[in-house]
Amino acid sequence: MNFQVLASFSKERILNLFCCGLEGGIGYWCTVTEVKGNGYYDFNNPEWSITFELIEEDNKKVVLNKFKLSKGLQIMSEKYPYHWNNFLSENEDAITGDVYVQCCLLNEIVYG
Repeated sequence: MNFQVLASFSKERILNLFCCGLEGGIGYWCTVTEVKGNGYYDFNNPEWSITFELIEEDNKKVVLNKFKLSKGLQIMSEKYPYHWNNFLSENEDAITGDVYVQCCLLNEIVYG
C-alpha cells in the first residue's frame, strides 16, 4: 500500500533549492540559453521560463516553467528519497539542486 502526502513549501525554499542547482550543480550537463521574465528567480512573473540546452544531447533544448518546478518536487520526493530528505532537512547542496533540476526537466536523474 502506498500513501501520498501533499506538502507546501515557500517560494524561498524553492528558490534556495533551484539556486543550488542553477549556480552550483547543473553546468556539466546543460547551459541556459534564454530567460523570460526578469531574471532566473522571477517565479511570480506569469511569463517566467528558462530554456536550457542539453550539452550531451546534440544541444536539445528544454524549457523550465512553474509547472515543471512543482512536478520536479513531486518526482524527487517519489524517486529520490535521499535527496528529498536533504531538502526537507534544509541540508540541500549543489548535488541536491542538480537532482531537482534534472527531475524538473528530465523527470529523472540522467546525468551524474
